[in-house]
Amino acid sequence: MQHDVEFRGQAGAYFGIWIVNIVLTVLTLGIYSAWAKVRTRRYFYGNTFIDGAAFDYHARPLQILIGRIIVVAALTVYVILSGLLPLVAAVLALIYLGLVPYLVSRGLRFDRRVTSYRNVRFDFVGGYGGAFWSFILLPFLNIFTLFLATPFVTRQISHYVTRNTRYGDRPIEAQMPVGGLYGVFGVTVLLVLLTAGSLVAVMAAAVPGLFTGEVSPAELEFLMAQDPRLAVLPFLAIPIYLLFIIAALAYFVVGRNALMNAMVLDRIHRFRSSVSITRFSWITISNFLVCVVTLALMIPWARIRVTRYMCDQTKLIAGGPLDAYAAEVKQSSGVVGAEFMDLEGVDVGAAF
Repeated sequence: MQHDVEFRGQAGAYFGIWIVNIVLTVLTLGIYSAWAKVRTRRYFYGNTFIDGAAFDYHARPLQILIGRIIVVAALTVYVILSGLLPLVAAVLALIYLGLVPYLVSRGLRFDRRVTSYRNVRFDFVGGYGGAFWSFILLPFLNIFTLFLATPFVTRQISHYVTRNTRYGDRPIEAQMPVGGLYGVFGVTVLLVLLTAGSLVAVMAAAVPGLFTGEVSPAELEFLMAQDPRLAVLPFLAIPIYLLFIIAALAYFVVGRNALMNAMVLDRIHRFRSSVSITRFSWITISNFLVCVVTLALMIPWARIRVTRYMCDQTKLIAGGPLDAYAAEVKQSSGVVGAEFMDLEGVDVGAAF
């Protein structure tokens, strides 16, 4: 039984929320940002439907505000100590680094437990060790491989987040294939190297000695003043930037499709994602250009547009009626997440 993921939000309605959020956040020197986050999440979650039922977001603004105050205070202490006691600041930086996995896992737990579908809360059971491996050790190891392990690192992080997520007490399994990510990654690296090599060759031919140190910046500026054609040299790097942007978008799409298509809820419900690289790239780039031209006033329209597209390309292949399944999960999961708001409801991780 296939169910479409439907997004019913409208740009006009969200614009009213967005503009009020901005004005009140500025007037309160950022304090209202916690309320703004909750209002925004509730709007987007409440307008995302599967089989006629919407998601819900239960966080309280004060929880988020307390978390942000804690994080800002910690960063302020670090900045002050960096100027006064560099050695102490270095030790503090190591302590903060060690706290990152805790904050990440706590933030994920908070976000899941304040989210529900058909009155069943989500949960996150990932611990410090998995977060340390996924978000600290693997990124450092990736540097030593000259980032050739990036697709593998991406898969490991996706597995940590997905496999530790629960719907009530029901697990989500995923065995994300990494071949597509390596394909996009390899093509990107090859194109960037070829483009960069071609641009270097053109620039070296136009200005002999440019890359050997024989031409100083002052001399290059003089040559560009003498020959207006050389003024285009700085703009030759634009193709590389465009390649990076398109590659990043393609990498995101391939990773998202691979993960969603590998996800299985409770061994009976599967997901399907069919996001197109070209369509998603067009939406993202055109959204950016429209927002620039309109001085950011079209941000609500852009966000609604991309959210609707992503939902339209996502399906749930259910193994049975979802209402009956949700009732069964609610009975078996008991108080999973229900007491969290009173016992552990400070959004430190998400604020970080």
